[in-house]
Amino acid sequence: VEIYTTALHYTPNTPLRLFKSSNGAAFRDITAETSAGSYRVRGNGGEWSDFLIVADTRSVDQTVDDKFAELQSALSASASDLDTTTFDALQARLDDAYAAWLADDVSGAIQDLVGFENAVRAAADDGLVPNVWRSARDLDNHDGMLRARSETLRYSLGLAG
Repeated sequence: VEIYTTALHYTPNTPLRLFKSSNGAAFRDITAETSAGSYRVRGNGGEWSDFLIVADTRSVDQTVDDKFAELQSALSASASDLDTTTFDALQARLDDAYAAWLADDVSGAIQDLVGFENAVRAAADDGLVPNVWRSARDLDNHDGMLRARSETLRYSLGLAG
C-alpha cells in the first residue's frame, strides 16, 4: 500500500510512519519506504485492514528490537505450515541477521534480511511457504507476512545505520 497526502510534509528523518491493524489487532509499524512529494509512505503486509500515519517517537534501537521480535513471532507462527528443513533454514537466516544487529553490523543485518526475504520467496515459489490469503481468514499468507515484516525491519535498520 502507498499513501500520499498533501496534508503532511516530508522532511528528512521524519518520524512519520505507516501503521496497520488487521481484524482488531494492535496497530504496528509496516513502513518500508518514505519519500518526498508532500508525504508518501509505503508498506506491505500479508493481510489488510486499517491504516494510520503516525509520529513514531520510539528510539530507532527500540523499533529495530521490536521489529526483530515481530519477525521472529511471525516465523514461529508459520512453523506448523512449513516443513522442518524450510523453517530451520529461515530461522538460521533470521538468527544471522539478529546476531549482526547485536554486533553493531547494521549493513550485515540488512544483507542477511535480504537473504531471508529471497529464501522466503524461493520457498514460496517452490510451494514450501504458503502465499495465499483470503478475506475469510482461513489461509495464512506466510510468504507475504514474513517478507513484509523483514522489509519494514530493513527500513528501520537503514535509519539506525
